Amino acid sequence: MTEDIYYRAQKEFCAREKVPMFASSSCNHMERWIHDDRYGKLQSLGEMMIEKYGDNALLKASSSHIISCPTCNKSWCD
Repeated sequence: MTEDIYYRAQKEFCAREKVPMFASSSCNHMERWIHDDRYGKLQSLGEMMIEKYGDNALLKASSSHIISCPTCNKSWCD
């Protein structure tokens, strides 16, 4: 899987703000609370951000600290 612009935007945000990078480049949503067709579906960070934030996805990725999966909310900072 190649690095998407959303993941790169998050890396740049973290470097600029001097915060640790927690965002994962992908997630398969294997959390027990996922009871729909997203369970086990591997998605890139970009796909997840677009699904959750639509047209504002790139802005969100470049301006906020992402610490959990946008789809299943699995913590990436633990």
